[in-house]
Amino acid sequence: MAELKYIKNFETVTTDPVLFLLHGWGANERDWIPTFPPMFPQLNYVSVRSPIVIKPGSYMFTDPMTGVTAPWQVTQEGYAWTELPKSMDLNLYSELNFSSDAQYVFQQAEHGVELMKQLIDELIPVSTKIIPIGFSQGSMMTSMMVRNFSEKLQAAVMLSGYTHPKPQTKDNDLKDLPVFVGYGDADNVLPQTYLKYLADFMASHAKATVKVYPDQEHTVGVPELHDIQEFLNLVISS
Repeated sequence: MAELKYIKNFETVTTDPVLFLLHGWGANERDWIPTFPPMFPQLNYVSVRSPIVIKPGSYMFTDPMTGVTAPWQVTQEGYAWTELPKSMDLNLYSELNFSSDAQYVFQQAEHGVELMKQLIDELIPVSTKIIPIGFSQGSMMTSMMVRNFSEKLQAAVMLSGYTHPKPQTKDNDLKDLPVFVGYGDADNVLPQTYLKYLADFMASHAKATVKVYPDQEHTVGVPELHDIQEFLNLVISS
């Protein structure tokens, strides 16, 4: 993996905290700039491009609602934090079912979080906190940031995501960290077991706000955006 590319709205950091935006599989660093920076215009932001290139083509995908595997057509180049697993392992969070395929994918995630730490150290003053906001794979990476260098975070937002099934270095140091976890109960990309595991983990380890949105698929809806804005406004003003 190469070093991370990004877009930022500052030359020198002028706000505390700084938002970090992390996109999902197949998207890029421009994905969330129209959404979150206008909600918090007073804050500096860094929007990060994940390091793995996704070429246009056909990718096999298993619908978690139906179990049907079919080609997923990608029409333009995008980026990812990890490759897609060969199959959607519904037993991912059982220690007896942690496949070599899943191990490889999460090894890529572990390397990605090392790259994120390097980028934060390069761009952000030691005394300044950050708030990562991640969607899907970006949510998984946000959870890895929470679980590996929480001391740098003022809060975190994880949307329609999942997390590493194995213990991480700061899992026992999160009780005072505000986190927001949101997902839809009709997610058509990730199994509910993945989404619920992340929500339950954060609820039992951090100062978590968990929201489940009826009939919402793998996206971020308007009610969720309102909840995120309310959550972060409280965090930022405290």
